[in-house]
Amino acid sequence: QSTGSPAMPPPETGREVAPRSRVDLGDGPRRIADGPITVGICAMEKKARSNPMTQMVDRLTSFRSNGHPEFEVVYFEQDTILNKPVDEWPACEALIAFFSTGFPLEKARAYVKQHKPRYVFNDLDKQEWLFDRRIVYDLLQKSGVPVPKHAILNAKLENTIDEQEDFLEINGVRINKPLVEKPVSGEDHNVYIYYPRSQGGGQKRLFRKVKDRSSEFYPDLHTTRVHTGNSYIYEELLQTEGTDVKVYAIGPEYAHAEARKSPVLDGIVNRNVRGKEERYPVILDAEEKQIARSVVRAFGQSVCGFDLLRSNGKSYVCDVNGWSFVKDSQKFWSDSANLLRHLALQHIAPEHLHAHPEGTTLFVEDKPPSELTRPMSMSKSMDWLSSKNSILPAPDGEELLCVVALTRHGDRTPKEKLKFHTSEPLFLSLITEHGSNPHEELKIKNIRLMEELTHRVCTVVDRMQSEARLGHGNWDDPEKADHMEKLLQVKQVLKSHPFKGINRKVQLKPTAWAIANPTDDEVPSDAEPTVVATEAQFILKWGGELTSLGEEQAETLGKVFRQRLYPGEFGGVLRLHSTYRHDLKIYASEEGRVQMTAAAFAKGFLNLEGPLTPILASLVSKNPKVTQMLDETPDAGRAAMEQAKAHIFNVLSSDEQMCESEVARLPGSFLSAAARAMADGQMDLMAGAHGNDFASVRSVVAAAEVAASRGGDGLVEPQPGGEATASSSGEGSAGPGAATSPPALHHIKTEDSVDRESSPSLAQKSPLVVAAPTSTGLLVRALRDMGKPKQALYRMRDQLANLCKELKARCVVAELEEDPASGEAGSEAGVLSEMSQTNLADALQQEEDTGVAQPPPAPLDEAVGAQAKAANGETAHLQYCRWNKLRKDFYKAKKDRFDMTKIPDLYDNAMYDMVHNDHLGLKALPSIYRAAHTLASYVVPQEYGIEKHDKVHIGLQIAATLLKKIHIDLLAGTSQSQHEEERVHQLDYRHNTDVKSPQRHVRTRLYFTSESHIHSLFNVLRWGSEVSHMSGDTVPSIFSEEARAKFDDMELCYLTHVVFRVLQRNGARADDKRSYSVQVLVSPGVNQDLRKGDSVSSVGGATSRSEQVEAQELTVSSRKDLTLEEIDRFISFFLRDDPRHREFAAEGSSTVTHGNSSSATMRGSGGPMRVRIANQYQSLSPRPDSFGSVHGFKEGRTHLAAPTPDGAAHQKEDGAYDEADYVPSAPPSSVQMSPPAPKRDFEKSSALARRRQDAAVGPQSGAGSSEEASPAAPSDGATSPKQGRKRTTARTDSMVNM
Repeated sequence: QSTGSPAMPPPETGREVAPRSRVDLGDGPRRIADGPITVGICAMEKKARSNPMTQMVDRLTSFRSNGHPEFEVVYFEQDTILNKPVDEWPACEALIAFFSTGFPLEKARAYVKQHKPRYVFNDLDKQEWLFDRRIVYDLLQKSGVPVPKHAILNAKLENTIDEQEDFLEINGVRINKPLVEKPVSGEDHNVYIYYPRSQGGGQKRLFRKVKDRSSEFYPDLHTTRVHTGNSYIYEELLQTEGTDVKVYAIGPEYAHAEARKSPVLDGIVNRNVRGKEERYPVILDAEEKQIARSVVRAFGQSVCGFDLLRSNGKSYVCDVNGWSFVKDSQKFWSDSANLLRHLALQHIAPEHLHAHPEGTTLFVEDKPPSELTRPMSMSKSMDWLSSKNSILPAPDGEELLCVVALTRHGDRTPKEKLKFHTSEPLFLSLITEHGSNPHEELKIKNIRLMEELTHRVCTVVDRMQSEARLGHGNWDDPEKADHMEKLLQVKQVLKSHPFKGINRKVQLKPTAWAIANPTDDEVPSDAEPTVVATEAQFILKWGGELTSLGEEQAETLGKVFRQRLYPGEFGGVLRLHSTYRHDLKIYASEEGRVQMTAAAFAKGFLNLEGPLTPILASLVSKNPKVTQMLDETPDAGRAAMEQAKAHIFNVLSSDEQMCESEVARLPGSFLSAAARAMADGQMDLMAGAHGNDFASVRSVVAAAEVAASRGGDGLVEPQPGGEATASSSGEGSAGPGAATSPPALHHIKTEDSVDRESSPSLAQKSPLVVAAPTSTGLLVRALRDMGKPKQALYRMRDQLANLCKELKARCVVAELEEDPASGEAGSEAGVLSEMSQTNLADALQQEEDTGVAQPPPAPLDEAVGAQAKAANGETAHLQYCRWNKLRKDFYKAKKDRFDMTKIPDLYDNAMYDMVHNDHLGLKALPSIYRAAHTLASYVVPQEYGIEKHDKVHIGLQIAATLLKKIHIDLLAGTSQSQHEEERVHQLDYRHNTDVKSPQRHVRTRLYFTSESHIHSLFNVLRWGSEVSHMSGDTVPSIFSEEARAKFDDMELCYLTHVVFRVLQRNGARADDKRSYSVQVLVSPGVNQDLRKGDSVSSVGGATSRSEQVEAQELTVSSRKDLTLEEIDRFISFFLRDDPRHREFAAEGSSTVTHGNSSSATMRGSGGPMRVRIANQYQSLSPRPDSFGSVHGFKEGRTHLAAPTPDGAAHQKEDGAYDEADYVPSAPPSSVQMSPPAPKRDFEKSSALARRRQDAAVGPQSGAGSSEEASPAAPSDGATSPKQGRKRTTARTDSMVNM
């Protein structure tokens, strides 16, 4: 890669020259008694007289031997260097000479040849190599020193260049963006960085520090300087966690390293009270010390500096400098004086060095003033601290060791999709021109291609509008008008705002083809026919972007974390981070809104400034395995969620009243068990915790569940006041309201459905309890507010129709106000006006078909807010299309059927407009928001499981890998050696006196993800202890009773976050998990409940700007006595792969099978017990192996392979673990998920599953037979778990460093 670089002489070692001095010493050995050694300093005055140089010289000249000075220094005056011939330069025995701007290097080399000093510290011939970065990189590679992946553009040679939005390819070497562009001249410090357009693009220019700036960002510059006629080196921008390391070497055996904030981040230079850039010494590992040794020897520079980049566990050298000194370290100055003494004596007076190896110095170190312990940059770190976000102190006698947090993204725009078929040649030709072949879909993400598509769409729309104005074509055809409307929508979406990042995507999927007619007469007759697409499905996706409010929310949350979670020294986490006692890694899923949330959070967390793109590229980890972990929803999890959605469909399709006589309708067994539990004082009913309207339901159900686990029976008669009392009769009544089962819910199996035939009275069940078996406050309140669920859906349908009419009127008025002439036929406004009339006719027809009165559309002159603009660049037409499409998707009029899966989208859209478009004054919006909030409050939590064990199972299917990673993070600090090895940067306290507790170290892992992973992980933590008994064992809850009560009403909103803090008792053993306390903190995120008024503005304080921005208070939710040992046991319980804790579901609808077995024997405290797998209400979702043995993390254990053709399941041993093995995966092929049963076949498939299961569970004959029957028993030739144990540590270590 150095073709065309200047010629480079062969490497040499440091050389000695014949002695010449102003003192005639003869030919004998040099003696200090004959006079001090003369050290000449030949450099430009600014460098020679700099403070670091002066500090070193003062220390060097202070060395004494028997009262005689060992060294004296002679300065070469700048006028002498520049204007006098070298024969007039002073003589010296040891020469310090180095290049800086204006220094005549050729004259200095001539001086060495003429005067021949005994020792030259830095080889002047090799200093010229440092002028060319191509030579530097070539020599580093030849010396075995790692350098970043790079490509060299030699302007004088012919080059093949391909520059795209996300990469640059030079002569076949591809460098992905973000990339660094360096001039080949080592003296040119105008280094540019280019970011991929998928991350927003832009250019950052680095330069020599000017006051407090070291870089500037230009968001609209994207093109490199490849065509300027100059030579450059292009290299990948390594992710270094926002830190640069500068290494200062003196001789081959000494290297001092200092870390600083990278100028790539925000370009702000942090300075201390002495006005120097904040840098802190860090420890080099053995490999990095060898790199320093190699650099010194390869370049012949006894004193030099180089830049080190630490990225993904490796270290790379990206630049080598000449003579370099630390600017602000007295210890380094003293060390350097000692080392220069040693080097000079070794080459000039070796016998004196042997007799006096340790020099005697008269120099006295200055003590730094006490005020220096507080850097200036910390002064602005406490500028934001509200009363509710006060610092969370550590318990007495404990010190913070680790922080792990999982956070949902911030406020976003609605996600949208538009599909239609097209035969437009201008669109189809894109497939021919840019696709791989005519049969495969073309995905358009590239911004240049998106711009080309936009131009073609505008061309087609203009042509169609012209045809309409001229009366060409049949514009009375509804299909043609609909096609025109969709193209108008596409045009407005593509032109709504500049392309920046991946915020719009287009897919062209060919659906019809034909043989193209050849137009070239020269085409051979026997040539292969050309196939072209004649029709394609056009799919446009947009939205889902983080809003400016979302950015502000995330940045504010970062400030809260910075201020609250890190007690101790002044400045909290900023002081820890800047002094390299903080091991921080930030991970995010692949979605753009999640990535930008992480970047905005980092900006607030580390007190950064400027745009997010550089912060994202520098601080948010690009580890593909962790990104996949935060993104992926395995098929098994999706299948289980589909079954939960089937239950939701049945509930919301019901006309049963959900809020009448709830307690009276509870089955007798529930009421009896609850009464007995209350009489025994087994549980606190928390009567007022959830409000009087549903406290009794929740209380009775909770009491019944506790008692039911003890196997009680009996009856309870409901009393007028809602209280349940025990009955002396053997049979009871469920109350007058329970005479019949809910007509739309009777086929849904409940937890007692298995015994329904033998106990018919158990079928009399409250529809509310059937709909929400967990009976949490959020669900009960939502069902109560619905009344009759199906009628609530019809009300939503009607409200959506009203809103769409209002938006349509506003849409037409806005277009006419913008251009009065645009109302002509064929114009956009004209087309929209005609469509408005069509929609009115549709509404009248709907009224006739359904018998439901349809309100008239809003008159155009009364359209409120027509002149106001919607937020985030959305046009009035796009806003109408967004809601109209959602209305059509939600309700299919021809089938009189609702799509329940659109309810979360309805809520997202309503909330978005309530927050961002309240100024439009849409009258129908507040009622839609309230209705959507009610429906979503039931639907969203239930999508992740109906009953408790379903919630845990689905949670583990989706988030088991994440839970395993968090588990490793929490335990990382218990191994002292591991804790030391994992640090990327470790403060070298021997060189620093400003840090009070230099050996303190805090580990922080921050994960940002979407709603699904938040719900999944939280469900495992929240409900895990309550279902653990189903595996024959139990684990206590990690949460306090008070917190669990609050969770019943908790809605997980934007920026919901769960935080773990690990603290260690001072002086305790590191390997004793009981010596660590754990705090689990939970916040439901930003308050999204806007139902208190008719609009955001009318709600007042409840939705003030601060409450829209600030997340709800992060509170300690764990038990006060929670230890790391208990957390370890809790998580391990759900992740273990132990044959004693396997459960196997029956074959049939939505089951999990391992091999050919459907039963297992498990040991409990009472000995072997047969486990029957039956869902408490229906087999809606499979159970995990002991609630989720993690497929993808086995830590050296064995696990079941897929069943072989003969039905046997063989075991295999996991290989050695490294980072590449960190693959979050779906369950192995041995886990077979059948598709969800059709809704009408729900009862039939469930009964079949139970019959097959009962047939499969045979009699037990003791422990031996049960173990033999278990498919987890090792087969012949199976590897013992012990054989994989040696590899476990290495594997875990690599995960810890992630």
